[in-house]
Amino acid sequence: MKRCLWALLTIALFSAQLQSGENDDRFASQMLLSRLLGKADYGEFAFAVTTMQFLVIAAVLGADSVATRFVAKYHDSPAQMLTHIGWLNQRTLRISVAIAITGVLLLQFIYVFNPRMIWISTQLILVALPIQAFAIIRQGILRGLQKPVLSIIPEGILRPFFTIKFSLAFVFLIGTTSQQSSFTNQFESRHAVIVYILVTVVALIASQIFLNWFLPQKTEKTLSKASSAAEIRRWKSMALASMFSAFAMTIHSQSDVWMLGVLTKAETVGSYSVAARYAGFVIFGINAMNAALGPLVAKFAHDRIALQRLVTQSTNLSFVIATASGVWLICFPEWLLNLFGSGFDDATLSLKILVAANWFNVGCGSVGLLLSMTGNHQIFMKILMSSVFLNIFLNITLIPFFGMTGAAVATAASIVYWNLAALVAVKIRLKIRPTIGALI
Repeated sequence: MKRCLWALLTIALFSAQLQSGENDDRFASQMLLSRLLGKADYGEFAFAVTTMQFLVIAAVLGADSVATRFVAKYHDSPAQMLTHIGWLNQRTLRISVAIAITGVLLLQFIYVFNPRMIWISTQLILVALPIQAFAIIRQGILRGLQKPVLSIIPEGILRPFFTIKFSLAFVFLIGTTSQQSSFTNQFESRHAVIVYILVTVVALIASQIFLNWFLPQKTEKTLSKASSAAEIRRWKSMALASMFSAFAMTIHSQSDVWMLGVLTKAETVGSYSVAARYAGFVIFGINAMNAALGPLVAKFAHDRIALQRLVTQSTNLSFVIATASGVWLICFPEWLLNLFGSGFDDATLSLKILVAANWFNVGCGSVGLLLSMTGNHQIFMKILMSSVFLNIFLNITLIPFFGMTGAAVATAASIVYWNLAALVAVKIRLKIRPTIGALI
């Protein structure tokens, strides 16, 4: 079991390295953008991308998870696979276009009463919503076709590469037609949004090319209407459950940034989003471990001794990784924040709060995964639901008075809450101790 765990962890770490910062440009490209844009414009861009992340979940409606599961299931049935993919494409097109149009109109209405550039940038980025949704679906299909590495290349490699390339091209293109001497004054949030749209197109094209290599040839055999309707009901049921999980976790990770954009200045959003990005390094290890743990937890679900040993090993290793990054973030926050540009160190306290909360998260172990993979997913969903309401309530309450520090406290409190609640559920239901060193 230990050898299997280490092998899976190696694969998971490679995948997580490519996928860190899901649905967003990677760390190096974001650092470049922040230095080119400055705090205010980077804050506007971060708000626009965060809004996109929320709306993409609604546009996809869990279809990427459904694609992964059912494409793998239909591997030996081309007719069922192609019917499934066709249904996914039609559904995604209708929903994503409707959400994009509605979002643009709503933001225009808001702009009339609250004229801020942040709404214009967000309107512009919604052009990429259907494109992003189709790219995500294709990556889910590739995972179902057992091509996990190809599925993460568009977002993990091509997106950051072309973000840097297109951003620098914009800077030099603008510089040849502008009398301004400062790159920061030349490159604005709207330019960064245009880069985001172009890179999203590249990611979709790459995903489609990879998909064409491995999809079965078209077949004249089709499913009967009754069979097709029954399958579609199953697809919808799983899609809704997957969507809720994704939406709940996105609220935990992004609602603070979004609410700061609505309730405060763009400069605040810029600083805080950098702090949140750094704090994500603390949970890098446990996220990678969870990718490897899933099948093993399911395998040993009824063997409490083996499951305890597996969970203890994974939590201990995750905590070592979290400590390695957490110490740097706690000891040198100002220096690390200023790598993104001058003035970002005003998020120092927020960074420390978020790091402490994520450290606690890792110390509790993979409690959410344990519940989900052992038939207790309904309990975890209820915990997540209550945590989402707590997160939103605290953000709305604290941000107007304490700004980014209030957002950090709200996020930290919700992280601590759902981990403690899930920890109690794991101990009651599974009779194991998932924490660091199996202490609790």
